[in-house]
This record gives sequence, structure tokens and C-alpha cells, in this order.
Amino acid sequence: MKLINSAIKLIEKGEYDKAEELLLKAQDNSKKYNLLGLIQFNKNNFEETEKLFKKSLKLNPIDDDTLFNYGYLLNLKNNYLDAWRYLMRIHQKDWAVYDILGDIETNNRSKSLGLKYYTIASSLAPNPSMSEKLEMAKKTFYKNIKIAFLCLPSLETFIKPIYENLSYIYDTRLIISNNGEELKKAAEWADIIWLEWGNEVANFVTNNVDLKNKKVICRIHGYEVFTDIPKQIKWMLLIMFSL
Repeated sequence: MKLINSAIKLIEKGEYDKAEELLLKAQDNSKKYNLLGLIQFNKNNFEETEKLFKKSLKLNPIDDDTLFNYGYLLNLKNNYLDAWRYLMRIHQKDWAVYDILGDIETNNRSKSLGLKYYTIASSLAPNPSMSEKLEMAKKTFYKNIKIAFLCLPSLETFIKPIYENLSYIYDTRLIISNNGEELKKAAEWADIIWLEWGNEVANFVTNNVDLKNKKVICRIHGYEVFTDIPKQIKWMLLIMFSL
């Protein structure tokens, strides 16, 4: 460990050749090859960097430092899916990990999930720059669309993660209730109505709310098709999908 610690100090000073010389004398372990990879990265030798990070992870597949460094490298190489996979394996994620995850999501996959990661990064970051990045992303991706998620009590398990993620870019409300007036008020407020389960709530909303100029989504989970309720729902008004 003495050689490793001495090499780290040299790397921090930018004395890469001296650090590499020390590390080559050190006993083989994950940290040794991670640091050798960092040296090659700083020399812009990315092909060798990748080989060394892979060697490090072969010795210790759960080393957080190497997982971050390799994920960072893969992201730079536009290998976003693999970068995401390695970063997600990090046990102790800090703000920098969530920042890169946010970049990957907003640039390639889910804007809402990207904003979620930026929000976490902002709460952990030691400086205000991450908060500024978050606010800029909110202004860029926010959509002035109102979505009401309607669900009966005790049946909200599946809808909560969707509601939470979409809340980062839409104006959302989650109504967990069997009160008709409460459900009707939320449905009238919304531009998009998400009916979780094709049950009594879907029946009530489609038969008691003016749904003109609204988009209505109904997610069926399975048990509903074995009841008489689907026959009472006005399906012509809905976009339907099932689990």
C-alpha cells in the first residue's frame, strides 16, 4: 500500500511517469491497475486505459473507483449503455456518478429519469454548479402538461414509480381515492388521465367525466378481465395497455 499511496500523490501532481514506475513495482491488485489506467487516460491512451480498467475489475468486480473510472471512459467513447451498466454497479454513488447518469438519460433515453438523477446529484454536490445545471435542465425539458394518475387505495404500488419519474417534467397529481368527487375533480383538471387498473375508477371516470380534448390511458393488470367491470367502461375513449 505504501507504493500505491506514493503513486497517488505523484498522479495528483501530474508526475505520471514516476507514478507508473512505482506502480509497476507494486503487488498486483485492483487499485494498481486502476491507477495505471488513470495514468494512461491522462496520457490520452484510451485503448490501453480500457485494458487496464478491465484488468482491475477482473481482480475486483465491485471496486467503486474503477467502476466509476471505466464508466466515465465508456461515456466519453459514446458507449452509453455499457457506461450506465458500470455506473449503476457502484455501491456508494456520489454526486458525480448521478451527474453522469443524468447526462446519459437526458441525452439518450429518459428525460424524466435524467432530471431525477440531476436532482439527486444536486442534493449531494459540494458546489452550486450542479444546482445550476439542474435548473437549466428543468427549463429545457419541462412540459406544461397536466397528468392525473387515478387509483383505488391499496392498489398504487405499480403506479407510484411512474408518477414519481414523470413528475420531474410534467405537472402531475396522484389521486389514491374511492371518492367520486375527488376523482372527478382531478380528471377535469388534467390534460392526460392515467387510470391505473381497468376497475371501478375507470368505470366511474369514463361514464361521469367529460373526456373531450383529453387523452385517457388505462393500464389493465389482469384480474379485471375476469369481472363484469370492463363491459361498463367506455373503451372508445381510452388508450389501453396491459400487464
